[in-house]
Amino acid sequence: MFPSSSGFHVALFLFGLVVLSGSSLLGLVWAGGALAAMPALLSLRRVVSLAKRYCYLWFAAGGLLVVFAGYYLWALSLGARASVSATTTWGSVGFVGYELLGFGGLGPGRLELRTAGLAALRPYLLWLAAYGVAVAILLGAAVLLEVKGRNRRHLVLALCCGVPPAFIVAVGCVAHFRALGRHSAPIIPILLLLSASGLAWLWSRRGAWARVVALAFCGLSLLSCLSLRFSPRHEKDNYRAAAALARTALSKGQLVWWNAASVGAQYYDVPLTTDPGRGSAALLVLNPARETLSHLPLPQVIIASKPDLYDGQSALAELLSEEHFQPAGKFNAFVIWERSGP
Repeated sequence: MFPSSSGFHVALFLFGLVVLSGSSLLGLVWAGGALAAMPALLSLRRVVSLAKRYCYLWFAAGGLLVVFAGYYLWALSLGARASVSATTTWGSVGFVGYELLGFGGLGPGRLELRTAGLAALRPYLLWLAAYGVAVAILLGAAVLLEVKGRNRRHLVLALCCGVPPAFIVAVGCVAHFRALGRHSAPIIPILLLLSASGLAWLWSRRGAWARVVALAFCGLSLLSCLSLRFSPRHEKDNYRAAAALARTALSKGQLVWWNAASVGAQYYDVPLTTDPGRGSAALLVLNPARETLSHLPLPQVIIASKPDLYDGQSALAELLSEEHFQPAGKFNAFVIWERSGP
């Protein structure tokens, strides 16, 4: 960081902070972590010197950061919040590490994990355990190297990068939104740096076991990536097919309920409404109460996805069993229900 006295490097760093902070409120959190890491990479004296020498750049960036912070506080005062359809639990925290460390492709798909929980991991335990051992050895070796080398800068840097995800998880628990892997994505370069350091140390060892671990880590990482890209179990939610079926049913004059994310319907041109009397559009039904459903006209078709997110009170599940709805088709993350009775 800042290998020369040129203001270009300072401007580039501050530009990155401004862009990151302007991207989202969570970006502002990570920008704070980056600022806290500066003295670890340089020294406090060097940071003060750079701040004095290029004070105009720091004032410009600081002014923009204050504007962003003010905007986010204003948005929060108006009631803007993250989605509260799910909250942060120990399971979701574990999944953040599971995802960021590269386990995802070796295990079950997200939908299977969502519905079956930890039981979904059982068929994949051998692969996951092998990869977990390799990751533990690599990261453990990297940390030990830093500790033995007394490289306090790298350890403080790792600590600074670990504070933002811990803060995000804590806020997720308090504010009742789900902290996900993407919220902690900026820590990936640190994980890659530690993995590379551990790999280099293992490859330099004379023992065959060390190279076996290094090769196993590389091979399993590649397998995980390829599986995420090509394996059917990791396919995304099939909003395209669900939307096509909804449009077909609406064109036939059927009453349709849409129990899934509204943005998916809007993207694929499915007209949505919250007015039960408008028959030309699918009725958006998200986490309804049983009393609410009892006052709605029964549809011919219900397109439902992820009941833990969109049917949190299980009201729709009760109605499906009581009103003789039968599954008429399935797409990834979707079940299509049709009425079989009068």
